[in-house]
Amino acid sequence: MVTVVSAWGNSLGVRIPKSISDVCKLTEKTKVNVDIEEKTGNIIIRKLPDEKRHITLEERAKLCKGWDGKPYELTDEDREWLNMPAVGKEIV
Repeated sequence: MVTVVSAWGNSLGVRIPKSISDVCKLTEKTKVNVDIEEKTGNIIIRKLPDEKRHITLEERAKLCKGWDGKPYELTDEDREWLNMPAVGKEIV
């Protein structure tokens, strides 16, 4: 598919047709890596893997199931432990 390089501020931009963005599942905020193939001068655009959001311990606990197969319910003691302030290098 042919597209045209256009001016975009002090840079250049390439419009990606909807048919390609649909197949590649690209959205406005999708991160891509742009490389150059030095021998040929070709530009290679690769979609980066989706970033996984860090989930909290409380969210992770909700994903766990008890011995009976039912979702684990946090107790008051669990919540107290989760809300304790950091005392070492827990926070990076």
